[in-house]
Amino acid sequence: MRIISWNVNGLRSIMRKGSLDRLLSMGNYDVVLLQEIRSLGDVPLTIMGLGYEAYPFPPAERKATQAL
Repeated sequence: MRIISWNVNGLRSIMRKGSLDRLLSMGNYDVVLLQEIRSLGDVPLTIMGLGYEAYPFPPAERKATQAL
């Protein structure tokens, strides 16, 4: 089983740059984990069009606070 995990810091940004397409074309991954996609639950259809199923988790209740 091949698993890849990436903290993308904004899904739309990496998709616009083509980074996600390049990454997914490099290997035949069974599981792709994307953190900090900064999306409100609308997973782009391109990911599902590549043959992956999407299981988004709800966003955090509030943004993290800075440490003093």
